[in-house]
Amino acid sequence: MVNYNKVIETAAGGNLGLLVTKLASLTLDKFSELKAISGNIDLLKEEVEILHAVLLDLSNEEDPSHQQKVWKNKVMELSYDMEDAIDEFDLASTKSHAIQEAGASNFIERAVQSVQSCIERIKKLPSDYVINQKIQSLRSRIDLSEERHKGLKTGRQSEGTSNDAIAIRDLAQYADPAGLVGIDAPREDIFRMLTQGQGNGSSTQRRVVAIVGLGGLGKTTLAQQVYDKIAAEGFTCKTFVTVSRNPDIHKILIDIMVGFKSSDKREDLRQLDRQQLTEKVREYIQEKRYLVVIDDVWSVDAWKFIEAALYDNSRGSRIIVTTRKNDVAEECRRSRNGYVYRLDPLGDVEAEQLFIARAFPHNKGCPPNLDEVCRKVLKKCGGSPLAILTLSASLANKETADEWEQVLDSLSYAVIDEDSDVNLMRRILSFSYYDLPQHLRTCLLYMSIFPEDAVIKRKRLVNRWIAQGFISTEARSKTKAGEHYFNELISRCLIQPLNISYDGRARACKVHDTILDFIKHKSKEESFVAFVGAQEGRPKSKVRHLSVQDFEIFTQTPHSAGSLWHWVRTWLGLGEHEVCPARSLTVSGRTEEMVFNHDFSRFPSLRVLDLEDFDLPFMHLGDTVIDVSRLFQLKYLATGQLHAKSIQGIVNLQYLETLDLRNCLLDEFPHDIYKLKHLVRLFIHNHGILPSGIGEMKALEELKCINADGSSLEFLQELGCLAKLRSVSVCLESDSRDKEKELVLISSLHKLGMNGRNNLESITVVNEYESVDVRLDDSNNDPSWRDALLNIRKFNMKDVWFTEVPGWMGSLNHIEKIELSVEHMGQKDLDILAELRRLLYLDLYFELYPAEGLTFRGTTTFQCLKYLRIPCNTAWTKLTIGSLPRLQHLQIDLSEDLPETDSDDEEFPPSGFFFYIGHLHSLTQVHVKIHHSFKDDKNEEAAAKIIRDAVNAHPKKPKLEIY
Repeated sequence: MVNYNKVIETAAGGNLGLLVTKLASLTLDKFSELKAISGNIDLLKEEVEILHAVLLDLSNEEDPSHQQKVWKNKVMELSYDMEDAIDEFDLASTKSHAIQEAGASNFIERAVQSVQSCIERIKKLPSDYVINQKIQSLRSRIDLSEERHKGLKTGRQSEGTSNDAIAIRDLAQYADPAGLVGIDAPREDIFRMLTQGQGNGSSTQRRVVAIVGLGGLGKTTLAQQVYDKIAAEGFTCKTFVTVSRNPDIHKILIDIMVGFKSSDKREDLRQLDRQQLTEKVREYIQEKRYLVVIDDVWSVDAWKFIEAALYDNSRGSRIIVTTRKNDVAEECRRSRNGYVYRLDPLGDVEAEQLFIARAFPHNKGCPPNLDEVCRKVLKKCGGSPLAILTLSASLANKETADEWEQVLDSLSYAVIDEDSDVNLMRRILSFSYYDLPQHLRTCLLYMSIFPEDAVIKRKRLVNRWIAQGFISTEARSKTKAGEHYFNELISRCLIQPLNISYDGRARACKVHDTILDFIKHKSKEESFVAFVGAQEGRPKSKVRHLSVQDFEIFTQTPHSAGSLWHWVRTWLGLGEHEVCPARSLTVSGRTEEMVFNHDFSRFPSLRVLDLEDFDLPFMHLGDTVIDVSRLFQLKYLATGQLHAKSIQGIVNLQYLETLDLRNCLLDEFPHDIYKLKHLVRLFIHNHGILPSGIGEMKALEELKCINADGSSLEFLQELGCLAKLRSVSVCLESDSRDKEKELVLISSLHKLGMNGRNNLESITVVNEYESVDVRLDDSNNDPSWRDALLNIRKFNMKDVWFTEVPGWMGSLNHIEKIELSVEHMGQKDLDILAELRRLLYLDLYFELYPAEGLTFRGTTTFQCLKYLRIPCNTAWTKLTIGSLPRLQHLQIDLSEDLPETDSDDEEFPPSGFFFYIGHLHSLTQVHVKIHHSFKDDKNEEAAAKIIRDAVNAHPKKPKLEIY
């Protein structure tokens, strides 16, 4: 039974789950006016619960009937209409000033009519659909949860992998090696993983290699090629077994025994239970050297069951696993002698070679008339062998560029013939899609909103998911839950991580073109996202998320001079006085043709308005007006570049949670912005000045970036009252210091951590004027800062000078990142920082470098550090053997000549400037900045040579950049 305390909005179930909770909130205690319809509300809630349960079951149908699709779309449209009615009632009942001005005095009457209308519409849902019988059955058992659960089945539930998928894997096993491209290097790499160390004691141990990658990259084909190559290495028994998405462990164990050619008959093996089969396999391989490929493992549990049977019998056995999921691959790595091989897409040359060989089998290359569109096709394939093979098969008999363009246009939107190669590719990708839980399916489909090749920032995406209601209301931290969703999609190889930070997290992502085409197709199928202006035309049913990406279609039509609303209304076919029911509107791209007055009052149901990538002509920014005063449900607002007073009505957005104005050139904000009581995240430009009253914004958790110099003393004092604040960023931009403001700011930052909740996790202070020093007095380095920063994780005060590293900093047990400037840096200061056991990132700058140098000591300090940036001025720094074992990125700033050394230490021989990094076994990148303060170019060149020689001698050959 659905737990309606945890419900979220999903693409498949719509907002029916949320609707149940909203209906439950319409209590007689709160709205006494509803007595006349209280029975109808209970009935409506009951009906919605049933419809929601059926929709969730339908969502698992990989091939629903046409009737099911039509019924599903009608129910979802109805659910959103019901929510609109309830939201309107709720807004009116709070006596919102703006609603009253709109003439909402009869809102009770309208609410009654809306509820009664919804009941009638449910009763009038087409009765000739097969699904209606299931609803009637469920209705009769509404109070019997166990029987209701049995009644939720809608018919053709998908079991395991479709026949098409199995057939494709069977074909992959028998692929002609002569026709394979780009497989030689991966095959040899995996072969080495499986055979390395033979001839010593390790050769008797079992070895496991997991091949992980996106569906369609050729993991099965690669595994088969490795299997064929290694099979001659003296294995007593060997087999190739496919697992699939919904594994039947009992059948898999039988397949292993049959593949090993044991004397047991399949019929006899079927009589055994799973435990007996496991023992049977273990007994059979006890004295045998076996080779097994376990293809297409989807869960850690499935691998654990299989591994229990294929135990390490100390006979030099080998197992190859293919999977699309990183957690399965990592579980294989955790096996003794376990390895992971990440299969990447084909390179440009290999992809072109494979495509041309298949698309033009009788020609030597691509005909000139298809050269341009051929490049488009290759880009669309993104190096996926499956995409290349399927598209090349579809295009092989087409000779004109127009025919090729039609195939490309069909990928994202059009209905594909069931027997076509492109449809087969979609089915392969659908396996990964239907393996996702409902909430992740919704989050993935939502990413189809962004344009092709878009770099999607993690925080932007997560904040939008939160605003749309895709994250459970029970989550302790919605932000952390959303980041878990993001990481899960990366783990399943469905999105590509970008800009990996020091803590291993991706700051952004991209969606592979093949995946993007698939989710666009699914979004259209689910009536989830509409791409305004796209070539496939307007949607046939109401769509709740709109993405405007293509302005070309508008500039070619008579209404090209219209506002954004005029364009959307015309494209959707709405009447002049109708409203758009969309829950989100995302605008990307640039146009020169638009009127610059954008009234969004015709989008009353918007939860998200994202104009961050809407590029308006710079010369007209001052003329542009964005009116959001009627978007009462809005929770997320982000704008592109606008001038002062360009955004009207922000203070009316009482449900707003995220306000992102970083690209907006506002100098001053509305004086009553503090009325946004639900605002959780406020991001503004460095030069923006917030008014007093911020102390009343009790929900604020993130605040970036405060102009401390332009702010009033009252504002800086109120800053310390924001008890929920987790992250704060401050900009010092004046070329003259106001000591009183600095002291008030420091006091407020201190107070933030002393409010009893210790929520503060990140502090950043940026000084835009390097010529003006900001120095903290010793009085501000008192031990109470240790308590104020108890849970701090990021501490960036590189633009604020400390006399020395404060002693309390060594007690910050949760800190992961430090950027710090110190006047007098000594060994004791470094030793304080070395006590921080969770420190991953350290960026230090010293004004005076100690004459005795600095030593990163042995095996007890900086054990987790991954990024280190230090200056190296008048003495060299010792990185002793055993120190910095996890360091990956080293950046050194050389700003003047380094002295000759006369050390007798064998680790540091007397060779002038000495640069020793050979013991940093995790090192992957070395960045060196050589400033133009050396006495002459020869010394610069000598220092650069020493650095290059050291890097070249490093066993892992880290990447070197010298500036």
